[in-house]
Amino acid sequence: MTTCLKQSVAVALVSLIPLVLLAQPAWVKKRPVNPAHYTGIGVAQKVKGTTDHLQKAKDNALNDLASEITVTVSSELMRKVVETNAKIEEDFKSQIQTSAKAELEGVEWVDTYDGDGQYWVYCRISKEEYEKAKQRKIRNAMKLAADLFETARRNEQENNVARALTYYVQSLGPLEKYLGEPLETEVGGKKVILVNEVYSSLQNLVGQIELKSATAKQDAKVGMALKKPFEVNAVLSGAKSGPVTNLPLKFAFIRGSGEMVDNATTDNGGTAKCDIHKITATDRIQIIECKIYLAGMVPADSSSLVLRVILNSLSVPSTRMVLNVTGLEVYIEDDETQFGSKMKQPRIEPAIKNKLVEQGFAFTNDMANATVVINIKADSREGSDMSGLHVSYVDVTVSVLDMRNGQEIYKNTMNNVKGISDTYAKAAFKAFDDAAKQVLEGLIPKLVEKIQK
Repeated sequence: MTTCLKQSVAVALVSLIPLVLLAQPAWVKKRPVNPAHYTGIGVAQKVKGTTDHLQKAKDNALNDLASEITVTVSSELMRKVVETNAKIEEDFKSQIQTSAKAELEGVEWVDTYDGDGQYWVYCRISKEEYEKAKQRKIRNAMKLAADLFETARRNEQENNVARALTYYVQSLGPLEKYLGEPLETEVGGKKVILVNEVYSSLQNLVGQIELKSATAKQDAKVGMALKKPFEVNAVLSGAKSGPVTNLPLKFAFIRGSGEMVDNATTDNGGTAKCDIHKITATDRIQIIECKIYLAGMVPADSSSLVLRVILNSLSVPSTRMVLNVTGLEVYIEDDETQFGSKMKQPRIEPAIKNKLVEQGFAFTNDMANATVVINIKADSREGSDMSGLHVSYVDVTVSVLDMRNGQEIYKNTMNNVKGISDTYAKAAFKAFDDAAKQVLEGLIPKLVEKIQK
């Protein structure tokens, strides 16, 4: 072989080296299958001038690895919860996989591949090592949960009801990542499924609590606050009867609506009060319900939807207050004239009244009893006459006075509302009707908003 030929062959071989180095590895082309390992493959698009793809590919590989870890629901409690809400199973599995990613230990970073426009990462973890770590965490979680459970029992025996409920709820916290598994441990010298034991203890204790409404019924007005708060007393029934203090309660409209602070805690006498700042719905009969709020005992830093659903699945005592709701009383001063003469049958006043009735308002003939006074002033005048068609115009002013503070809360004027017909009188009626329509469409919604603000 000549010297020139040898050099050519050498150059050719060297030129092949980058192609060999850049060739896709087998794990990029086909996902590795290894019964002894969970595998994670992550890929990210490269962006010129940044190295963000390095971390993104790594995160995607960990997500992929975590998705391989099968989440099963084998506990009786979780199966029962899942039956009532299928979406919870998806949320639960997603939560566990997210948690698994955050707590993965012993991840082996096997390889990377820097391809054309993409960056790949391959990682894995031993199934045996993962299971050992998981069981160690479960043991630690169950020990903490069992200690909290025992503390709850002691408080229950000492009649510290709210503290007992709090510790029962808190004992579920360490177990929330493992609620899908049958967690058997020893409590009080006997083997128990801890989650089931906590759940039944919670149900048994809340079942002994009774909520009583101090006022079963109350009158109310739309747009106004209740004169008296919704007052509830919590008492423990049975041999250890007495008030239940520091108990979290939740208030909610189950019919109608209003503005209020919906959470409260019972005081030293077992009483909690809920102030209703304003009734916003126009329903004649409205109902507010008060229930024990166990989910309120979940630590604020816990975002476990599953844990909250489990607590909400418990049957808890409740009580209700019925509101007999009437609208704000309105007095209307109406001055509608046609060409300077008072109209026998006004056109705008009835339209306003009908609309306000729909909004839940009531009417009075005594201004002294009114909450709101509405003044309507409208007059028609003749316009032009062209080829037998007559034009009339109407000017309207509506003002609203809040009798609670004497302030004018609304005022608006419409001028030159036009009507056309074969006589001035008929044209005026059309103008009045058109003005009434504009009042309904424009003024009334704003008027209602101002009155109920």
